[in-house]
Amino acid sequence: MQYLSAAMATLAIVLMVTAAGTASATETSPSPMEQLEQAADRLVLTDEQRDAFAEILATRIAKQREIMTEFGLDPDDPAEGMRSLGRRDRKRLRDALGAAKRDSTEALQSVLTAAQLREYEHMMAEAEAARRAQIKARMLER
Repeated sequence: MQYLSAAMATLAIVLMVTAAGTASATETSPSPMEQLEQAADRLVLTDEQRDAFAEILATRIAKQREIMTEFGLDPDDPAEGMRSLGRRDRKRLRDALGAAKRDSTEALQSVLTAAQLREYEHMMAEAEAARRAQIKARMLER
C-alpha cells in the first residue's frame, strides 16, 4: 500500500463518517480511502499534492457538515431536513455551501496544475450527475 499521510488518513475518516449515514454507502461501493486513492491516481498527484489535496478536501467536508448543522440538518441525511427549510433558508444554505466549494477550489488552484484542475472539475461534475441520479431514483421509489 502506498504511503498515506496524516491528512489523507484524516480525510478518509471524515469520508467514512459521512458515508456511513448515507443511502449511497453500499457494500459494493469503494471505501472512502479507495475513493481518495482513485481520485489521486486519476489526477496523477505527487505525494506532496496528495497531502495538500486530502487536507483541502477534509477542510471542505468539515465546513459543509458544519454549515448543514447550523441550518438544523443532519449532515449524514440532509435531504430529510430540507423539507422543513423555507425558500430563503434553502437559498442561504446553497450560498453557504457554494462558498465552501469555491474556497476549496481556490485552494486547489495553488496545488494542482491547470490540467489536473480541469480533470478535478470533470470528476466533480460526474459526481454531481451521479448524486442527482440517486436523488431521482429515490424520488421514483416513493
